Amino acid sequence: MMSNKESITYYKHALQKAKDANMHLRQLADASEDMIAFIDSSMCYITVNHSYALFHNQATDAFTGIQVEEIIGKDNFSHIGVLLQRSLKGESFTVNGAYTLPDGTIRYEEMYLKPVKNEKGAILGCVAVIKDISQQKEEIHEIETSLDEQNKLFRLVNDENPDIILMRDYEGKFLFVNETLAKLYATTPEEMIGKTDESFNPNKEQRDFFLQNIREIMDKFETQVVYESSTDANTGEVRHFQSIKKPIKDKNGKLSILVISHDITELRNNELQLRQFAAVTQNSREGVMIADKQQKIVAINEAFTSITGYSESDAIGQNAVLLKSGQYKRTFYEKMWESINTQDRWSGEIWNKKKNNKIYPQWLSISTIRDHNGDIINYIGIFSDLSTEKASEEKISYLALHDTLTGLYNRYQFENRLEHALLSSHLDDNKIALLLLDLDNFKDINDTYGHETGDKVLQVVAKQLQQLIGKEDTLARFGGDEFVILSEHLHSKNNASTLAEKILQKFHHPVKVENQIFHLSWSIGIALHPYDGENKSTLLKAADTAMYKAKENGKRSFSFYDLSFTNTLISRLQMEDDLRIAFKEEQFELFYQPQVSLKDGKIIGVESLIRWHHPKQGLLTPKSFMSIIEENHMIIALGEWIITTACSQAAKWQQQGIFDGRIAINISAIQLEYSDLPKTIANALNSSGLSPDQLEIEITESVIMKNPGRWVNLFSDLKKQGVHFAIDDFGTGYSSLSYLRQLPLNLLKIDKSFIDDIPEEADACAIVDTIISLASKLGLSTLAEGVETEEEASYLISTGCTAVQGYLYDKPLDAQTVEQRLQHTQYNVYTGEVLSLSLLL
Repeated sequence: MMSNKESITYYKHALQKAKDANMHLRQLADASEDMIAFIDSSMCYITVNHSYALFHNQATDAFTGIQVEEIIGKDNFSHIGVLLQRSLKGESFTVNGAYTLPDGTIRYEEMYLKPVKNEKGAILGCVAVIKDISQQKEEIHEIETSLDEQNKLFRLVNDENPDIILMRDYEGKFLFVNETLAKLYATTPEEMIGKTDESFNPNKEQRDFFLQNIREIMDKFETQVVYESSTDANTGEVRHFQSIKKPIKDKNGKLSILVISHDITELRNNELQLRQFAAVTQNSREGVMIADKQQKIVAINEAFTSITGYSESDAIGQNAVLLKSGQYKRTFYEKMWESINTQDRWSGEIWNKKKNNKIYPQWLSISTIRDHNGDIINYIGIFSDLSTEKASEEKISYLALHDTLTGLYNRYQFENRLEHALLSSHLDDNKIALLLLDLDNFKDINDTYGHETGDKVLQVVAKQLQQLIGKEDTLARFGGDEFVILSEHLHSKNNASTLAEKILQKFHHPVKVENQIFHLSWSIGIALHPYDGENKSTLLKAADTAMYKAKENGKRSFSFYDLSFTNTLISRLQMEDDLRIAFKEEQFELFYQPQVSLKDGKIIGVESLIRWHHPKQGLLTPKSFMSIIEENHMIIALGEWIITTACSQAAKWQQQGIFDGRIAINISAIQLEYSDLPKTIANALNSSGLSPDQLEIEITESVIMKNPGRWVNLFSDLKKQGVHFAIDDFGTGYSSLSYLRQLPLNLLKIDKSFIDDIPEEADACAIVDTIISLASKLGLSTLAEGVETEEEASYLISTGCTAVQGYLYDKPLDAQTVEQRLQHTQYNVYTGEVLSLSLLL
């Protein structure tokens, strides 16, 4: 046992030793660039090192006993305090986090926390070691950003590549695929990663080949070019590819393979077709020439050489221009190539040149071959030498006097015959009838089935007409669908009407052309000599006027010329002049008919309807003038004005806060055919500021069904911009349900002819019910037009029709009146009574 003196000496020595150790620890801490702080259990500083004090711009001894929150601030302490509590409970750990400096700058730190215990294990506090990792964080962020941009660029380049790009492992699992392959399998790149062909390609033979082939290549570890096929999941079509396959081995020796596949389907098919065509035509008596898209000759047959004198070595690689005779102006070739490039065919008589420079006539047909993108890749020319025929001179004479399509007299020869007949009638006092025949709606046949089918229809009807006329009658084709009959030695007017009735009766029966049934009818105008004209031109003009009268009478009829027809024609011409003035003097105005929701009676839209303030006849509806506007193609300019004006008006109402519905605009067949509708709509929307989803385009069912396939892409492009589409007069055009599903429609407008007969007529009710049910199943709205009675309204409400318009609710109104309706009006959906919104609120 130590004495008091020894004890005091011992404790002094121990204290000095502790002080030395503490000083040594302090020196080590101050030497560190990291910030170090010792914190007691009440979260007050015990001491800090030099780096910590310097960071907070204070002396080291200024921290002792100070709360941590007071130094680092409340915001930082909100999350650092939680970490300190964890350490004071005995947990050691490292965390990364953000520290906000007084000036708002963010500093990134790595903090190591460890509890401090006495010899008995009791926690006295904790030590915090803090490292500034802001620069590391920034460098890592820059690297990650750079990698991300590179990855995006890599993905973009590969996804935009038309070739298929992929990587697989030895098991056939996809490690990488681009968008092109994903589209082939009707899926996404993300969905394909980690899976095999079995998940996407139902063709086992193809799957087995792919896996076996890539394994063989990886085993041999050599790049190979492979020709293979895969099924397009979208169309079911087998596509053919030329693939480059390169095996890859990573640092661990693990194998994978890179595959780049180029689609050669079109090239393969075209080459096969051309080889087959060349084989078939090699021994043909007609000359055959195949040219590429630059019109360079790539193949000829033996007849080509025998007719032109050019051998394969002479012709192959040469431009087809070497056959030109120089007999035609540039405009002739421009029209010919326009027909070839737009209609994919041209045929006709043409003079060309042989190798010996001899000019000769040939009958030439040129057609095109297009790839899957619709681009022309080859031209095929087939021709026969007309000069080698025994009766070439007679043939040329014949073609000069006859229609090449039907073999009938042409206009030139017919007028010669007519002049001769008129001369004879003056000498013999004979009566003459001129019957001008025009096929009703023949343009629809050309638009729907193509000009080739239309030509064959004309050939068939020409033969039938020849069988109907008398032996002394003359039949000719004037061009297009217009035929004319000259009937001489008439005894009475009845002879002409009997012939006309005979023709109409014959064509009551359908005509069959290439297994297609056509229901044809004629409009026939009859002019008589000497009553309706003394000379050729007057008589032809009278027959033409009478023919148009027959069309006005509903077609499928005949009409004798009457002087009053000329007066009607004069009135029509005057109306045309008035319309041209109306454009210049801005005599048109748009009226708007409200479209009413059957759910709550509110106005959900308006239909734009044109009106003409005629200076003499007053306010005219389209029924009085629209046919003239369309026939003269004035509808192009008027249609642009209607679209622009309607969009501007709707935008104005919308800006006033009184209109959030849609404005409907009717588009005619001529606008679709001849105007740039998307550009017109885009200009109107841009200039007015109207949202595209507030514009609804109405197109009649009959217009759409003339050529539905043609309009699908046009409507779809506009639909993507937000424009809405409605079929007007639905139920009258015999719609194909397959096209109805393809068209990007929003609304079916039920034709007034059906509404007029409900609820009395069972057939009309059944049709209306079917239309509403069909629209519902297709996700479309319905609107009944021409609603005029309460009974009609009640029936439509009961069937679930979406909306209505008609005189029961409101007639077409001027813009000012519509503006008042929009502000103050709600309708009784059953009676059409106009209610004041102020009374309903």
